[in-house]
Amino acid sequence: LEEKTALVIAPRGAIVEQYSADPADRAISKALGDEVMETQLRDILRALDAAATDPNIDRVVLMPDQIASMGLATAREIGLALDAFRKSGKEVIAYGYGYEQRGYYLAAHAD
Repeated sequence: LEEKTALVIAPRGAIVEQYSADPADRAISKALGDEVMETQLRDILRALDAAATDPNIDRVVLMPDQIASMGLATAREIGLALDAFRKSGKEVIAYGYGYEQRGYYLAAHAD
């Protein structure tokens, strides 16, 4: 990564603990153009944790307006991870065309 790189987090669809289908079914669905959009919570949390200690990443750009669903506990975990990222002295920017309640909740953790 180059210096002053931004990590963009723009999940689409549902934020889930586990994918709703096995890898083969997901690959077939994607090939047929019928992909179920899901992002695993652990992927978001790992990315934020790694970015907090990466000297080349100086901010996160959060784009929550395409999140179709997530539970309150999931939103809270992401919010805590965003807070931890900010405590590392780096900036969190929230950007979107319009927020529903879940997106607004996450955006409230931004600078």
